[in-house]
Amino acid sequence: MSGDMWGQENAGALWAAMMAFGVLFFVFWIYLQWRIFSKAGFNGALALINFAIFVPFVGALIVFALQVWFAFAAWPALNKPSQS
Repeated sequence: MSGDMWGQENAGALWAAMMAFGVLFFVFWIYLQWRIFSKAGFNGALALINFAIFVPFVGALIVFALQVWFAFAAWPALNKPSQS
């Protein structure tokens, strides 16, 4: 069927669109993580550990370990004295 959006002749364009969406989502994810780490009192650059997801076999475990550590760590922002 000619002109079908899901046809084989459009596979390259659909693949490129999905890759572009994936890259944009990943960049937005890094931005969100950076903001969360910063507001919790940690260095925002910890968000860059999310790039470990591209390491075969262990990347997802590294990112998961970061999230577990962050969930149970003492957040420096909660220990700052309030300015009155």
